[in-house]
Amino acid sequence: MIALIQMWIFLVLAVALLALEIWAFVNASRFRPDAYTVAGKRSKVFWCVLTGVAMSLGFLSLPYPIGRGAQHAVHAGRRDHRRDLPGRRRRPR
Repeated sequence: MIALIQMWIFLVLAVALLALEIWAFVNASRFRPDAYTVAGKRSKVFWCVLTGVAMSLGFLSLPYPIGRGAQHAVHAGRRDHRRDLPGRRRRPR
């Protein structure tokens, strides 16, 4: 039960952060390159690369059905951890 709640919280946070990263990338690519130098900031290429990398990492960190991250978290709550305890005798089948 707790693993399922943790998975949903992680999913909501990951999707919210991905939406913010997509917005940052689109916003960085909207402005003209000279607008960055006039404002005394780094170049447009720098900000587009930085936010593009953040956006791709944000997508990869999404849980398994959508992205590639946290593939083991889906099955973590279903595994029987009692069988891995030392000293536990297994019943013959």
